[in-house]
Amino acid sequence: MRKIPFILLIILISFLSIGEEKFGYEFTKGRKGEIFKITLYAEGVKYDIIPTAIKVENYLLYFAAENLKEKKSMLMDDFKEVKVVRDEENKKDILTLIYLHDGKGHRINDYILQVTFEIWKGYPFLAFYSKLKYMGDKKAKTALNWGIGDHFKYYTIPKGRKVKTFKLQSKGRFSKRKTKIGKVAWVYAHSGKGYGLGIITPWLVGKGEDFLFVNPVPQVKYLKKGDTMDVFILIFPVKGGYKPVQTMFEKLRKVSWDLDRW
Repeated sequence: MRKIPFILLIILISFLSIGEEKFGYEFTKGRKGEIFKITLYAEGVKYDIIPTAIKVENYLLYFAAENLKEKKSMLMDDFKEVKVVRDEENKKDILTLIYLHDGKGHRINDYILQVTFEIWKGYPFLAFYSKLKYMGDKKAKTALNWGIGDHFKYYTIPKGRKVKTFKLQSKGRFSKRKTKIGKVAWVYAHSGKGYGLGIITPWLVGKGEDFLFVNPVPQVKYLKKGDTMDVFILIFPVKGGYKPVQTMFEKLRKVSWDLDRW
């Protein structure tokens, strides 16, 4: 049996590794050792998670909530905790606890946001499960949403046995326009150029001028101490129209997600 020269073996290994898409996670730390960015790699797609937003390509997802009784807005602040809770060969889960602030520089002490992120080897998506947890003593009337944007112009959804595309309105008073899309199997948000963002969620989807958002069910909830408002969303960038989103939904429709168990 002929031996393969060492240098040729190195070249062969390097050549084979070129075809492998990067899969896994990285943490970016500050001077004091605190984590201020999580980067997840899934099938050639890079997801950056910072306390204020989730970024993939030019798309942003951002969290907003409100204590309606106190008229107190809530936005994501710094990471309180970042923990790897599943580190398997084909599946990675990162659990985060995120402080909230009121948009005026004041930290909110009676709520905290927990978000668990998951990626699968061989799939381009990022799935995440968020829990807004209330820790106050009095009942709190609370609402929240996850906004999803990149100046979208259209959204494509299944309607019965057909697939239909709708235009996002950019004119007129926002308060007078219908914002509800409702529960749909999947959404393809785009600008009519053949690429966009795939969104899969069992929760309520709504629309703004050039963005979409996801609400929990119910949309408004009276929380007592220890209660949570939960949302599950799966996203991935898409090329080639809505078909990849439809295909991904069919592949995953029978999956029993366990991200809420952490």
